[in-house]
Amino acid sequence: MTKVTWDELDRAFANAQIEEPDIPERAFESVIKQEGTPEYWKTVLPLQLHDFVDECFSPLHLRRLSEEDIEKYLRIKPELTTQEIIAKLPDWLKDMYVAFLPEEANKLPPRRPWDHAIDIKPGHEPPYEKNRPLSPKELLVVRKWLDDNLGKGFIRESRSRSAAPLLLAAKPGGGVRICQDYRGLNNVTIKNR
Repeated sequence: MTKVTWDELDRAFANAQIEEPDIPERAFESVIKQEGTPEYWKTVLPLQLHDFVDECFSPLHLRRLSEEDIEKYLRIKPELTTQEIIAKLPDWLKDMYVAFLPEEANKLPPRRPWDHAIDIKPGHEPPYEKNRPLSPKELLVVRKWLDDNLGKGFIRESRSRSAAPLLLAAKPGGGVRICQDYRGLNNVTIKNR
């Protein structure tokens, strides 16, 4: 396991290969699953992987994803018919099914005066926190999520000086949940309650 940058991921997509570290797959899996101790893995793995070991053994390490979780997330989902969408909705939402059709669900509502805003405490700056290390397969999940949401217009390329790290967690029914760790930003935000 090694840290992979977005540029490396883009090059890998272009070249259809990702350069993986020269360590046995079993050792890589053991670190991800927190088997053994960080001290042991730091004696076995090269120095450039020690930050990765620390991240994997930290209490915040939520990325216990299986191959099946990743494959389920990356799998192309079949388009549902209108009747299938209605059948999945609870009774109290069935009359509003139009809002759940892909052409409606895949676009943002128009801007309104009550749109969300983040007000920063005077004298503070939003923090910049780098992403935690991700495996090449986890980066594929993130790339798919980014491409999907950029394509829908839900997100745009950031020009901000601040950043919050991503966390990947397994969904209870399989698949991947992508979360943002906004605790640093929350610490400098004016509370509005």
